[in-house]
Amino acid sequence: RCLALRMARYLKRFASFDNFALVVVPSIGCATLLEAYQRSEIKDAHRGRLCQYSLANKLLTASHVRRLERDGFLVLENEQSALGEDELTSAQKDVVSIMREGRFSRNSNDSDVRQDLVCWIRETDGTPDAAADAPERSAGPLGDGLLHCARLVRGVAAALESHGYSRASELRVPRQLQLAWYPGDGNSNYVRHLDACLDAFWEIGLLAWLRVSDYRERSVTAILYLNHAQWGSSGSGSGGELRIFLPKGEGEDERHIDVLPRGGTLVLFDSRAVEHQVMPTRDDRFALTCWIVGDAGLSDK
Repeated sequence: RCLALRMARYLKRFASFDNFALVVVPSIGCATLLEAYQRSEIKDAHRGRLCQYSLANKLLTASHVRRLERDGFLVLENEQSALGEDELTSAQKDVVSIMREGRFSRNSNDSDVRQDLVCWIRETDGTPDAAADAPERSAGPLGDGLLHCARLVRGVAAALESHGYSRASELRVPRQLQLAWYPGDGNSNYVRHLDACLDAFWEIGLLAWLRVSDYRERSVTAILYLNHAQWGSSGSGSGGELRIFLPKGEGEDERHIDVLPRGGTLVLFDSRAVEHQVMPTRDDRFALTCWIVGDAGLSDK
């Protein structure tokens, strides 16, 4: 009888724990999914037309946009460079100031995927327009050179829309931009990848799928290089090329082009279609990137 009583008490405690688990575990799971769903850096993105910048409109022509639609990528360099000599020098000085502030940090990717350091910047850094609880409120304001660069890459969306870009629609521009620094150690690189996430939730799991919601909406990648204008002119070269992999036709070998990250070079490409990688660099390499988000256009459906 004593054994039976002890067994009954044990079963009662087990039943209580089981009931407790039935309530708590689903609650934790739902909270985790909700946190993943709400994690986003594009909730406050601007409509493309609100980011108009006269110099971006002047830089991007209708023929440029048609080439971007046809090839999936566009490179403006040399005579078509997005920055003049004085503009580039000013932006480079501002990058040095950010380095001195200690704002660069290792990114969250595995070290075998990419070895750069990143700094997230907004036009409102260090100004009263920054949110009261935002980290950028305590940061130093952007210098005029880097501020011009930020407005230029954010203005790409409005310029694309003005020329009827068809690979994406309803373009929106995140307020946050990535400034990446690849140390010139001969090893820093970024392996081949696609900027947008096209995986279905049953392939990567619901939690991971929710956490990459921003990546699913990426439509156009805009990269502005802030390195010296003579990058790669030395005999040995500086490395650090942006390797863009071209679509492969039936029976064709894979092809690619390498873009030197010369200061002032602007690269645009379809985030959903163009695989690319950053080759190992032997000089410090800086790139300002804006991921324009939007709905898939006719050519992407």
